[in-house]
Amino acid sequence: MCVAIKYNLWKRYSCQEVIDSKTPPGSGEEFRKYGKTPIQFNDAGEFIRRHGLAEEKYSHHYVGVRENPPAYYPVREFPLNKYLVIDRPEKSLIEDCVWMHPIVVAFNTGNDFANVNQSGYPRVYSPPIPGDGIEITGHSMVLMGYGTNPTTQEDFWICMDPNGYVLMSRDMNRNPIHEAFIPELI
Repeated sequence: MCVAIKYNLWKRYSCQEVIDSKTPPGSGEEFRKYGKTPIQFNDAGEFIRRHGLAEEKYSHHYVGVRENPPAYYPVREFPLNKYLVIDRPEKSLIEDCVWMHPIVVAFNTGNDFANVNQSGYPRVYSPPIPGDGIEITGHSMVLMGYGTNPTTQEDFWICMDPNGYVLMSRDMNRNPIHEAFIPELI
């Protein structure tokens, strides 16, 4: 989620459309290759810089995979001046950045991630270990903050995606952030 000012009001903006703007159609060779290289993540940042973001209520069609890739939506806010894409960022850098504003990050998740109750903070999610029979895929989310479970002392990130909120393990050895998109807000 990014924040921009329009008409002297603060509004909330979704980064989902930015990621989805580079999603190819749901079939074919381009879709099979999608997500295998970091170039799409970098392209998404460039898309924001050039075109700005649309308010989420106007971008509801930017969800999931479609038969046709999405086009630019005509309602745009101010473009970003700068952004930074960092591969394998240090935990302390992410903590410092998210203290100032939300950022977009990419985690590895398993196919069990769909079963996580994202609306009620049920538990801290840790992805499966590669090779234990569960498919691992990348998942981009908006990182909103971080904390520690007072009972278990487990560190977590507070993340949001279109399905709600989830606590992701902050153990960078077990659950590293693969990429971070850090915007400079206007």
